[in-house]
Amino acid sequence: ILVILLIAQLIFVSAENNWKFIRAFLVSLIPFLIVNGVLTYLPVVSYNDFENSGFRIFTIPIEDAGYLYILLILNFMILFCIRSLIHWEWHYTWCDLLHSFKKIFEKRKTIRFEQRVL
Repeated sequence: ILVILLIAQLIFVSAENNWKFIRAFLVSLIPFLIVNGVLTYLPVVSYNDFENSGFRIFTIPIEDAGYLYILLILNFMILFCIRSLIHWEWHYTWCDLLHSFKKIFEKRKTIRFEQRVL
């Protein structure tokens, strides 16, 4: 899954948005490593090395960083797909966003109506 999402990110997400994602991933990696490090250092969470690759970042299995990547990239891709569908910019308000959704649904209704008439 990780490889498929990485390839999809490189194909479908622009270079500018890729850098935004990389910065967000690196920033979110810091608290992730702190919290997960504490949990794995203390006997709160323990991992069986036979069920993972055995590679670790301090006391954290490397698969956990892949899990964080998957969570973030799915959210980013959904956000960028929605933004590209409705051409929404960050400075718009939520009312503008709802109005854009209303336009999309009105277009769908007219298309379905025209298909029934034909």
